[in-house]
Amino acid sequence: MAIASHTITEGSVSGTRTRYYVTWTATNGDEIKAEYLLTTGTDVDALALSRYPQIQSQFEGQEYGEAINKIDNRENPDKAPTDHLAQVDFDRKVLGYMMTVEDPHKLNACLPFWQAVQPRNGNNRAQRIANLGVPDTEYDEIADRMIAYFGAATFLSDDLAAIWPQVKEAWE
Repeated sequence: MAIASHTITEGSVSGTRTRYYVTWTATNGDEIKAEYLLTTGTDVDALALSRYPQIQSQFEGQEYGEAINKIDNRENPDKAPTDHLAQVDFDRKVLGYMMTVEDPHKLNACLPFWQAVQPRNGNNRAQRIANLGVPDTEYDEIADRMIAYFGAATFLSDDLAAIWPQVKEAWE
């Protein structure tokens, strides 16, 4: 979803400076607010418009952050459709993060997400890789790790070798 509008409220005036409050509202009603202390007479509307790309990025980051918090709380991060990110971008980012998770209980909570991603992104491996736009070797690493997590054997095995130290660039 995109930013639907912004509103500007003028606050206190101190000498040659005025405090402005800007609220950007997304089409789904989400809001991001900022406060500025600017020289009186500054074109705050132009400032607010110039910030649209950064604010859109913040909306997207918040949505991704919600999924990461769910994983960290051992909950299923699946969300469809997403509010600000395209579904494929959301899937790619969350899958990448899943490869950095060390706690098997957290990863186990991601199994429903992994199962939902499969049909959403194509009927076979090649379609999924093309849709997600990621390297096939890295996709295979995720697939191998998730397939290995089916069943109780996961909690008994040493899976640390499969964990990425950080999210790889194609998955960000």
